[in-house]
Amino acid sequence: MDLQIAWLPVLEADLTVGPVIYIEPVVLAVGATHRLAGRESISYEDLGDEIVMGGAEPDYWREALVPRTTPSGRPIRIGPIVTDYGDMIPILSNCEAVSPAHAHAIRYFPRPDLAYVPIRDAPPARWALIRRTAAEAEHVRAFVRVVHDLGPARDG
Repeated sequence: MDLQIAWLPVLEADLTVGPVIYIEPVVLAVGATHRLAGRESISYEDLGDEIVMGGAEPDYWREALVPRTTPSGRPIRIGPIVTDYGDMIPILSNCEAVSPAHAHAIRYFPRPDLAYVPIRDAPPARWALIRRTAAEAEHVRAFVRVVHDLGPARDG
């Protein structure tokens, strides 16, 4: 594999990161009947009252999406560990837990039993080209130059 698109951060020393190709908001995925479902937006502070799904690997991805504490310092409780969106759906739709997600989930996983609420104080998610530093070829560098010149697409 010469190139991959990955959600940032990517911290592995043998990989070259960039340029950023896509920027999108972070939302909270909840069951359609969950008490937060009808809100215009929520804050990370609201997560102090919820059970939040865990599972993103590596740990720095989880911490980028789900902080350990709310802005006021309350712990955010991590509940079910789930690594596949399909496994998340029944937990979300039954209102057993909530999960921060990238806004593209609204397009790719629209369901009547789920709602997506913007997290107003979440930093935007950034997606970038990732490549093995030691194996970078000229065709990869050419592609990276084009992507750099175009700049990132933005959602929301």
